[in-house]
Amino acid sequence: GDKLETARNIGFSTKVLTPSMHISIIDEEEGTMDLDAVEESLSALRLDEKALMVTGQALGVLLSDEDSKLRLLEIAKECCVLIACRVSPKQKAEMVALVRENIPGPPVTLAVGDGANDVPMIQEAQVGVGIAGREGRQAVNNSDF
Repeated sequence: GDKLETARNIGFSTKVLTPSMHISIIDEEEGTMDLDAVEESLSALRLDEKALMVTGQALGVLLSDEDSKLRLLEIAKECCVLIACRVSPKQKAEMVALVRENIPGPPVTLAVGDGANDVPMIQEAQVGVGIAGREGRQAVNNSDF
């Protein structure tokens, strides 16, 4: 639910992002919706140098089109981290479903949440972890752990 800059700062403070990473941003407001340009900016980098940030507004556009959705997944697979911010509960669940349905294997998905807005994501994942806190117990009540 955080703004782009707040999400970026949290990424650095949790060490998910590092100063040496190239961080590509997909955001309709910033005019950075060109997936070709994002792919090109990441193509010459090693996996551990690539990060992707995407806003809920951009996800709304990308997840509504099958080709764009799959392109987003392909780009995300080439990054060591994807941070989504300002994302709706439905979009959180759609991202988990995108991975579950389109990655061969299929992968085991894990979702961690701390509030009612995380319940759809927790329920979509094979393993859901709910954290009790200021936002109540909705996530805990709908999780596996």
